[in-house]
Amino acid sequence: MSSEIRPRFKVIVPQTKETVIAHFRDTLDTLDPGVLQGKVVGQHINIRFPKSKQTFWTPEVNINIDTVEEGTEVRGLAGPKPSVWMLFIFFYFFLGVASVFIIIFGISRHQLGMTTGILWLLPVIGVIVAGMYIGARIGQKMAEEQLHFIKKYVRGIFKSLKDKPIN
Repeated sequence: MSSEIRPRFKVIVPQTKETVIAHFRDTLDTLDPGVLQGKVVGQHINIRFPKSKQTFWTPEVNINIDTVEEGTEVRGLAGPKPSVWMLFIFFYFFLGVASVFIIIFGISRHQLGMTTGILWLLPVIGVIVAGMYIGARIGQKMAEEQLHFIKKYVRGIFKSLKDKPIN
């Protein structure tokens, strides 16, 4: 299992941006829609599994293509759908803000000589955060086979791109 939650890659190829985008578009057009699906929008490419094969944890790869001095930079990010990623970020943010308010409220009550039982919510929040982290790792492990499949497919595109003439 990768230690990264959202693995990234960056490759610089000698072909022009237009050639790379056209190659991705041509390759994605030959895909069996029951295996993988891809979409090219401008210089952004999204490769994902069809709805019938998607679960909550199913990964997708988002690729951006830019022109650099050495040729064309292809940057990719693999991970769960953006909605899943944002859900986790939202909950982590909410629990962090709640922790700050609980600490402020608990310390204020302590300074006033009142009971500080609310501070017992902090270990509960810690357990929830740990549970979310463990859940995310379990989900990542469940999607590992799909992630390897989609990474292998993208590597194949790069291998076939090396055979393309340089413009």
